Amino acid sequence: MIKNLEITHFKGIKNLKLDNLSRINIFVGKPNTCKSTILEAICLYFAQNQFDLRDILDVRAMSFESDCFLSLFHNYNASKNIVINADNNALSITIDNNYIMIAGNKTYPSDDESLPNRITLDYHNREMTFTRNIAKYDQVQFEFLMGNKGSSIDYKSSCVQLISQNNVLDKTLKNLTQILESKKKFNELKEVCKKFSLNIESLELVKNKIIIRKKHIDKAINFKLSGHGFQKYIAIQSCILSGKKYICIDEIENGLHFESIKMVLQNLIDCDKNIQFFITTHNEEILNNLTKINLNKNEVSLFNIFENKNGDIESVRFSQDELLQNLSVENELRG
Repeated sequence: MIKNLEITHFKGIKNLKLDNLSRINIFVGKPNTCKSTILEAICLYFAQNQFDLRDILDVRAMSFESDCFLSLFHNYNASKNIVINADNNALSITIDNNYIMIAGNKTYPSDDESLPNRITLDYHNREMTFTRNIAKYDQVQFEFLMGNKGSSIDYKSSCVQLISQNNVLDKTLKNLTQILESKKKFNELKEVCKKFSLNIESLELVKNKIIIRKKHIDKAINFKLSGHGFQKYIAIQSCILSGKKYICIDEIENGLHFESIKMVLQNLIDCDKNIQFFITTHNEEILNNLTKINLNKNEVSLFNIFENKNGDIESVRFSQDELLQNLSVENELRG
C-alpha cells in the first residue's frame, strides 16, 4: 500500500504532498480543487500499458485530442517533468515533440508538429530504473514502446482501476470477463448481487453483453437497463473480485440511493485488507454514514483539498478519530 504520495507538475497540481495515507482515503473539497486529478495521478503512477493511459485520458474525453499529452502537464508547460513519488519510488514523465517511431522502423508525423505525440515514463526505485514510451500516431491509435528503440513489448494487467460515472459499464464488462473464468469468483459475484437485492440471482456475459438473471422473470435483462446505483455497486465489487489492489472511485455517491450508501461503505471495510481505496465525494451522506458502520482502527483518512491564496493546491488531513469526532458535532469538513 502507498503510505505517502507527492504529486508535482501534474495538471492543476503544482506540488501536493499527501502523507499518512490509510487503507481507505477520502478526498473532499470545493469544486475545481483537483480531487479527481489526485485519482488520475495515482492511476498514472501504476499505469502498465497504453490502455491504462487511455483510460486516464478518457475520464475527461481527451484521448482523441491532439493536445492529450500536453494536457497532463501543469499549466500546459512541458518544460518541467511530471513527477509522482510514492514511498520514495518515483515516476517521471517527459514528452517528445518530434516524430515518433513505431515498430518496424516506420515513422509517423504528429497531426500538429507543435504538439507532443510521445511521452516517456521513467520509473525509479532502489533496485532498478526502467522506461516505458507511449506514442500516439493518429486520433485513436496508441503504441506502447520500450526504451527509445521503437520495439513493441507485451503489456501487463494493471493493478489499479479508476471508476468514474462515464466508464462504469466498460470497466464492469472487462472485470466480469475475468471473474467469470473462476467458479469461485462467479459464486462470490452471485452473493454480491443478492446482497444488493434478493431478486437478483446472477450476472452473466452473453455475446459480450452483461445480462441480469432475476427471480420470477423468464427473460434475462440487459445490465444497461438497471439503475445507476446497482451499476455503480457492481462496478466497485467487480474491481474487488477481479483482484485490483488500488481502486480509485470518483464521486462515489453518483447513482447511489441513500439506503445503499451504508452497505457500499461497509463492503469496502470488509473486503480484502490488501486493497487500498482512494475516493472523492461531495456528499454529506457518505461522511455521515462512516459513523454508522463498523470501522477498524486507523482504517480511514479524510483529506480536505483546497486552493490557497496563491492558487496552489494544498491539503489538510483528518485521522479517523479526528474525522469521527468532527462528524459527531456536525462540523463541516467538505470545504
